[in-house]
Amino acid sequence: MDVNEKIATSWLQNKNFFTINTIYYGQYHNDIDILAINLKEKTIWDCEIKVRTSSTMISDNDNKQNGFYHFVNTFNDKNRSNKISEYIDTQCKISKKFITTRSLFGKTKENQDKWFNKFKDNKIDVIYFDEVMKELSDLSIKTKKSTDEIIQVLKLFHITNTGF
Repeated sequence: MDVNEKIATSWLQNKNFFTINTIYYGQYHNDIDILAINLKEKTIWDCEIKVRTSSTMISDNDNKQNGFYHFVNTFNDKNRSNKISEYIDTQCKISKKFITTRSLFGKTKENQDKWFNKFKDNKIDVIYFDEVMKELSDLSIKTKKSTDEIIQVLKLFHITNTGF
């Protein structure tokens, strides 16, 4: 699990989800980054985390690094669905969540909206990583004590700096 997945896991757990990370399915090391389960609400979030911080931008192709169709096909893989069904009650509602950076969708709001809507049309919710970080940052300010590494790092950040 990379640091971006750890951050997303912390965020999900602080939203009352139980999380299972790196669930392998199919061939070629395909994995579900995070399966987040809220037992009280009977909801499951099937999460893919793609944080791109450089010039990598999404394309209208099936490229593994940045292809829109690769991301959609990954969520819709039958092996993935079968693997998830091994973990959950069939009465639970499953939502697909693509957690990414705005920069993956381009620099302009127009491009970002275009890709956001393309995912939405494919029944995949986009959650921007900066929103995840903002929520965790706000939580770290309000939380007096935490054993969560991510929250603790953000608390220290706020102590030593002025924050985000």
